[in-house]
Amino acid sequence: MTTDILILTVYFICVAYVLYQIALAQEAQRDDQVDIHLKPDILMTQLAAQLQQQGRAEAFAAEVLPSANPPLDRSPFLQLQIPNPRQPEAAIETLELQVLPQGTRPLQPPIKALEVRVLNRSQTIQLYIDWDRSSITRFNNQAQRVIRLSNTLPVELFQPQVFSVVNPGQLFNVAVTLESAFGRSGEAQSLQPQGPLIDLEKAIKMPQPLQIYSLKLLVWLKPVTAPDDQAIRLLLPFIFELEVLPDLPAVPILRWLTNR
Repeated sequence: MTTDILILTVYFICVAYVLYQIALAQEAQRDDQVDIHLKPDILMTQLAAQLQQQGRAEAFAAEVLPSANPPLDRSPFLQLQIPNPRQPEAAIETLELQVLPQGTRPLQPPIKALEVRVLNRSQTIQLYIDWDRSSITRFNNQAQRVIRLSNTLPVELFQPQVFSVVNPGQLFNVAVTLESAFGRSGEAQSLQPQGPLIDLEKAIKMPQPLQIYSLKLLVWLKPVTAPDDQAIRLLLPFIFELEVLPDLPAVPILRWLTNR
């Protein structure tokens, strides 16, 4: 009887040790996580100030909302609502702007570019994006000009970029990076993005006030039939901060033990 108990004890110890090693192996394979937050208060405050300066505060309604349906991602986006200039009593004209990535993601791979999404739900409003007067700032460094990524990259960066136009009913998607990310490669010495835009592993090691980056997007809004001098110009500051998520064990028993 004593021998059987000893054998069972050794057996359970071996099983527990094997399970423990499996749990440790799973924990070792887990990636650290970071949460990317949009700072809506700054966006709304600066937007309200610009509309006030242009005498348009009463005509506009703006709000940061979580996306609940496609084609926009579920991450927060900026919604602009404008009365139809030709039919003030008609339905409100709506435009939605979003910058990605947002939300929880692993530290690897790094962020190679930011994605700008615009959904023009209006019937009469055109939205223009001025890339050369938009900027990206990383971790308190100097702001740099935005470069829109496309199949036809510029031969030289000093060349002006064409405005992007988002017409009524159109969905617009584009990836952007900053000017200093470009370098020459290959025999043709063509300009190509070199390296990541945001290295999250390096970013989370910075002091908390520096874990911030931003895309300031200059847009123009105007009715299709209106002259250019009636356009509304807005510099929209999409500012993001990083939050390192607590590294909770993936295996429930280990999570219980760490909370004891």
